[in-house]
Amino acid sequence: MTPEVQFGSLLVLAVAAFLVPLALALLPGPAVPTIVGEVLAGVLLGKSGLGWILPGPWHDFLFLFGLAFLLFLAGLEIDFGALRAPRAGARASVLDNPLALAGLVMVLRLALAFAITIPLAAAGLLPGPTLVAFLLVSTSLGAILSVLRERDLLHGPYGQLLMVTTAVADFGTTLLLTVFFSVDARSTGARLALVALLVLLGIALVAGLRRVARVRSVGTLVERLAGATAQIRIRGAFALLLVFAALAERLGLEVILGAFIAGAIISSLSVAREHPLFQVKIDAVGYGFFVPVFFILTGARLDVPALLASPEALVLVPILLVAIFIVKAVPAWLYRRLYGPRECLAAGALLSAQLTLTIAGVEIGRLLGMINAALGSALVIVALLSVLIAPVAFARLYPRAPSATPPALT
Repeated sequence: MTPEVQFGSLLVLAVAAFLVPLALALLPGPAVPTIVGEVLAGVLLGKSGLGWILPGPWHDFLFLFGLAFLLFLAGLEIDFGALRAPRAGARASVLDNPLALAGLVMVLRLALAFAITIPLAAAGLLPGPTLVAFLLVSTSLGAILSVLRERDLLHGPYGQLLMVTTAVADFGTTLLLTVFFSVDARSTGARLALVALLVLLGIALVAGLRRVARVRSVGTLVERLAGATAQIRIRGAFALLLVFAALAERLGLEVILGAFIAGAIISSLSVAREHPLFQVKIDAVGYGFFVPVFFILTGARLDVPALLASPEALVLVPILLVAIFIVKAVPAWLYRRLYGPRECLAAGALLSAQLTLTIAGVEIGRLLGMINAALGSALVIVALLSVLIAPVAFARLYPRAPSATPPALT
C-alpha cells in the first residue's frame, strides 16, 4: 500500500462531508449555506485546528479536481437561451439585451473594483490591485442559484436576468484570471490567443456533436447505454471535462477555464434539459463527494494564526467585505428601467455572494507568489461572510410582490 494515501485522513474528509449538512439542518435560526459549514469544518479539522486533515498529494488532487468539477457544474448552469438577443420589433436599447446588460454590469464592476484596490495597494495593504480587483467582481453561482430556486424566481424574467449576469461574471472572471495570472510564462497576448483557440475548439465540438446526435442509430445506442452499468452520458461528461482540463493545462492556461468550457458545451447541447436524470446523476457525483471535499480542504488549508498575526490582513476583512457590496450594488441600479428600487437593491445584495472563484484566485496567487497565507485567509473569510450575508439581505430586501413585471428576457 503506497504511503502517500492516508486513508485515515480521507476518512475524516468523508465523515465531515456526511455530518456537516446534518448538523446545519439541526441548527436553529436562519439556514447556514452548506458550503460555509464545510469550510468551517475544514478549519476545525485542518492545520489551524485539530490537525486531523494532513497535507498530502491525494489531498492536493482532490482539492484541484474538486475545484475543476465545481467550475464544470457552473458551466452546466448557463442557460444559452437566456443569452439570445431580443426578437425583431423589440425595443432597440442595448439594456434590453440581457447579455449586453450583463456585459455592461461587468465593466462597471471592474471600474469600481479598481477604484477600491488601487488606493489599497498604494497604502501597502495589497501587493497589487489587479488580482483582488478581479476577485471582487466574481460571484457565487451556486449560492445565487439556490436562493432563486428557493424563492421560485429562477425561471422568471428577474431570475433569468440575475443568472445571465452571474454567468457573465463567472466566465469573465475565469477568463481574466487565465489571461493575466496563468503560471505559464507566455505573454498576455499569447495567452489570449490560446484562450480564443480553446473556445473555438469548444464551438467546433458543439457543432460536430449536434450533427452526430441527429443520426438516429447514434441516439438509439446512447439511450441503450444511458443506464445500468454503462452510464454513457456520465462517462462522456467526465471525459469531456478531462479533455478540456488537459487541453487548458497543455496550452499553459488555467484548468478551471477548460472545466468551465466543458460544462458550457454540455449545457449548449441541452443534455440536462432533455434528459433530467443526467442532471440528477452529475449533481449526485459532484455535490455528493467532490464539491464538499473541495470546500472542506479549502478550510483545512486556511492559516488562521497567520491571519491573526497580520494587522494589515485583519484590517482588510471589513474593508473588502464592504467593497464587495459596493461593487455589486451600484451596477445593479442599471436594472432600474425594468424593476423597482427594492428589486435592484435586492439584486445587488444577492450578487454580492462569492466564494468559488475567490478560492481559485487565491490558489493562483499563492502559486505565483503574489498572495501570502495571511492575505489568502483574509480573502477566503471575506468570501465566506459574503455567502452568509447575501441570502439574508436578499430575503429582507426583495418584496413579496414585484413592483414591475417586464416581459421575459429572450
